[in-house]
Amino acid sequence: MQMRFLPKGPARPSRKSEIDAAADGVVDKPPIPPHPVDEIPRPPRLLLLGLQHLAIMYAGAVAVPLLVGGALKLPAHTIGLLVNADLLVSGIVTIIQAVGIGRILGVRLPVVAGATFTVVSPMILIAQQFGGGEAGLPTVYGAILVSGVFGLIIARFFAMVVRFFPPLVSGCVICVIGLSLIGADAGLIAGDDPKAADYGQVSHVALAGLVIALIVVIHRFGRGLVSQLAVLLSVAIGTLVAVPMHLVDMSAVGSSGWFAVSKPFIFGAPEFHLGAIISMCVVMLVTFTESTADIVAVAEMVDKELEPGDLGRGLAADGFSAVLAGFMNSFPDTAFAENVGLVGLTGVRSRWWSRPAAACWWPWGWSPRWAVWWLRCRVRWSAARRRSCSPW
Repeated sequence: MQMRFLPKGPARPSRKSEIDAAADGVVDKPPIPPHPVDEIPRPPRLLLLGLQHLAIMYAGAVAVPLLVGGALKLPAHTIGLLVNADLLVSGIVTIIQAVGIGRILGVRLPVVAGATFTVVSPMILIAQQFGGGEAGLPTVYGAILVSGVFGLIIARFFAMVVRFFPPLVSGCVICVIGLSLIGADAGLIAGDDPKAADYGQVSHVALAGLVIALIVVIHRFGRGLVSQLAVLLSVAIGTLVAVPMHLVDMSAVGSSGWFAVSKPFIFGAPEFHLGAIISMCVVMLVTFTESTADIVAVAEMVDKELEPGDLGRGLAADGFSAVLAGFMNSFPDTAFAENVGLVGLTGVRSRWWSRPAAACWWPWGWSPRWAVWWLRCRVRWSAARRRSCSPW
């Protein structure tokens, strides 16, 4: 009788070996899926999400240098440099907040960093007190530089107060931030000069209303990615409608250069005065309070537990932004409430859209032509789209 031998396969582990492996704690476990915050969308989707967050924050980010420059009566070229520096620093800090630098900086959440409005009045008052115009800016940036170091030192200690920020407190802080911007938003829609012939023009208000209505309709009736891109699509449509209304002026763009790097200390070496330093340190504390509320709100939206160490790294990034601003003639950054609202509106929890967004910020931060375009292009619906995404 001829016997056939089957090929010998891999030996199955005995029951005894399985028991021994379990006792040693080496039993294979199914891989744990990444948290939605850490998921990386496909490149086309990632790019569109990044552009949408950029569109939401842009008007608020450049409003600070425009307000400060206008109040100090700086020339348009100088205001353009402030806009460039502001975008450059915002892009750097946004990447740090999303990606993180070890255990030092960055909360690793979908947070956008932009110039805080809290700094506007103190900067104007300090500059006017110490020479006025460009002559007072070395004192301003000296105080911002010291306040940034102060923020880096106290960030971890300030983060320990997170237990005092229940949802009710966080919501109230974000609501106050939104209410404080109503005046600026109304000015962007109706105009800044009540005596102007086009102040409160019906067509401008109607355009703002159109953008808000488009956001609601697209978000409500759109599906999938279209619904998530409701703000970006509405902004694009609003821009097209604004062109025949002569609200987009690009006449001064051609005379500006395409590329220029904002140099450190262009207004001279920083000057340090105790009164100005104390004022900016107080501003840093207020900025920390604002950022804490926004970061806590984002953590709840994306369903990720926020530890004091995480919050401390996020606040330290705000302090680092002030140090960087002191060198680069920019402004201290905070977490933008508009983008907090966008996270809740779209339900997109990934933090990696910051990479394509920053890829746009940095070239704009090096382009005087883009800064001049924004100075000339006063599109009235910009406030409407920011207000539509306010979390309150």
